[in-house]
Amino acid sequence: MSHRTIAFVAAAVLAAASTADAARYTWTQMATEDQVNNAPTGDGSTDSGATGPSTITYDSHSDVLAYDIEWIGLENDLSAIHVHGPSSAPESTMSILFSVYFDEQEVLDAAVDRRNDSAVDATTLEEASEISDLDADGVLAAMLADDGYVNTHSTFWPMGEIRANLVLTESLLEQTKAQQKCTNAMFKGTSKLSSLTAKVVAKCIKAKTKGKLGGTLTECLGDNAGATASTVAKITDDFASKCSGDGLPTFGLELPDAATAINDGVPTAATGAFAASFDDAFSLDDGIVDDTMPDVGGCQAALAKGIGKCLSALHKEFSKCLKSGLAGKGDALFEDSAEVTTCIGADAKGKIAKACDATTGAVRKAIDKKCVGVDLAVALEGCGTSDAATAASCAEDRAQCSACLAEQLTGDLTFDCDVYDDGAANGTCVISGG
Repeated sequence: MSHRTIAFVAAAVLAAASTADAARYTWTQMATEDQVNNAPTGDGSTDSGATGPSTITYDSHSDVLAYDIEWIGLENDLSAIHVHGPSSAPESTMSILFSVYFDEQEVLDAAVDRRNDSAVDATTLEEASEISDLDADGVLAAMLADDGYVNTHSTFWPMGEIRANLVLTESLLEQTKAQQKCTNAMFKGTSKLSSLTAKVVAKCIKAKTKGKLGGTLTECLGDNAGATASTVAKITDDFASKCSGDGLPTFGLELPDAATAINDGVPTAATGAFAASFDDAFSLDDGIVDDTMPDVGGCQAALAKGIGKCLSALHKEFSKCLKSGLAGKGDALFEDSAEVTTCIGADAKGKIAKACDATTGAVRKAIDKKCVGVDLAVALEGCGTSDAATAASCAEDRAQCSACLAEQLTGDLTFDCDVYDDGAANGTCVISGG
């Protein structure tokens, strides 16, 4: 039997919204001798073979200015590093925006290799600009205009052996209130839809184990789809009302296909968590017993409720983390989809641990209370083990896989759910078979 992971495709919106204020900037540049302008010495350059990649970032939310500045193959000993400005290439200025090493003594105090090494540090923009003739706002304005350069001074070239003109390479955008409202609504809709789907699945599983199904389990799921209809409609309405115009985020969502993908894909992912746990061929119809095996059936009904509780906790905590990060609460401020992925599995208050722990979580409690004397290798055939802790962990891994794939779908997130579900790239994040 071959397995395949459900794949979802939702294109990210990358165009920046004009109403959002840039919150984090990145400058990336390479220092070389030909950018130096030590006129009137020849063409002003130094003919040095040295280079020096550098990255500077500024986060306006935290007011942190950070840098990683290297020097490679200096022909003379490093004596200072300054970021000069305002000055557009190829002009030079004695004015300093901020200092890395102000003079040779600071270089000596840093105990760095003066020919090949790097300087990595972070400070506030206010502190960094104290050396400048400009205030913090003026320093930032010059840098945003690329009116500055990293100047690496050496003993033979006190005016600079190599230089890197500032290049603003990235401006990440803080999401506006309208954009936050849209993004939060979408993930909240995913959470509700997944949780409701889990309840429907658990209801149908219980009906089959009690001999009250009246058809197949798959037919039961279809008959009860109306239970999620209002949430499906709300997700669609939210796209129409909250995710248009200025409300459209700069990452992760696209009209109109995303609403349809969420409405179709999230229930499939949620149902898959159960199918993968109860049957090794991913078939709920085959994996759930009927009323001829009441002990196993009672166990499976309880297990289904436990899986649903774990799944619900995973989504709820993700939504809480996302809302906090988008609003910039604490030290976090989400400005791109990579930062949103940090919410997958985030458990600030231990709610996921309480619901999904292999020894104390909802699935394990179901095993301990309702599965006494039942072979778990039969009740949870998809997990293939009779050990309580291993079986509980397996079912919870499938819930984690399902939740992760649903969050990926909603936010077009780049995240390896296969590694997330059990910590290894081993092909276990599979919720459908084929």
